[in-house]
Amino acid sequence: MINALAVLSLTLAAGEPDAVQAQRRGFSCVVEGVRDGASFYCRDGTPVRLHGINPPAIDRCRRGADCEGQRSRAALHRMIAGRRVDCTRTGMTFSRITAWCSVGGEDLSCTLFHRNLAARRTNVDQDDRLCRED
Repeated sequence: MINALAVLSLTLAAGEPDAVQAQRRGFSCVVEGVRDGASFYCRDGTPVRLHGINPPAIDRCRRGADCEGQRSRAALHRMIAGRRVDCTRTGMTFSRITAWCSVGGEDLSCTLFHRNLAARRTNVDQDDRLCRED
């Protein structure tokens, strides 16, 4: 027998906007834009940072020059812009949700790492989750 509180919780969760769902452990959202090679924001404005990686900085690029930071951002943009991403929240950093995210089953952090578009952040990936086969 399901109690009334459980039914109410399920009903509320089904109609929650992406921002509220993002506060839960697992969430999905449609990507509106990409900030850099590890950060994006959802259509509802929720900011997300991919866990376990550190892309080259864009702010170190000279205006108009091709650089690693721009290539990393462009690659992430091609992978996720306008698409639904599925994420597992790991925490918060600088007002962004940190999460392991994937598109179509492809782990975004792992893909960027293997394409040499981001470095592994050993200080936050202490259990070596990045690209590990489970």
